[in-house]
Amino acid sequence: MDGMDDMDGPACLTMQCPAADIPRIHDIRHSFASQLLANGAPLLYVKEQMGHASIQTTVDIYGRLIQGANRNKVTRLDDAVFGGAEFMQKAG
Repeated sequence: MDGMDDMDGPACLTMQCPAADIPRIHDIRHSFASQLLANGAPLLYVKEQMGHASIQTTVDIYGRLIQGANRNKVTRLDDAVFGGAEFMQKAG
């Protein structure tokens, strides 16, 4: 054995290859989706790129990475309840 036997077959596609310090395919896939979201790609586009059958799968896995998602929800709630910026100007 010259070390090459450790890199044969599909094992290197599903777990880290013992003969080399390289990331798993799954890690690269996750990084790809994360970078798409970090650069402002719509969630639906990420869903399509990842091949997820449901947008819910994409949201469950990557929803926490959507920039400003919580801030946008709070802003919409603020607008609905208090009239947003208008309310703040009257209060100030």
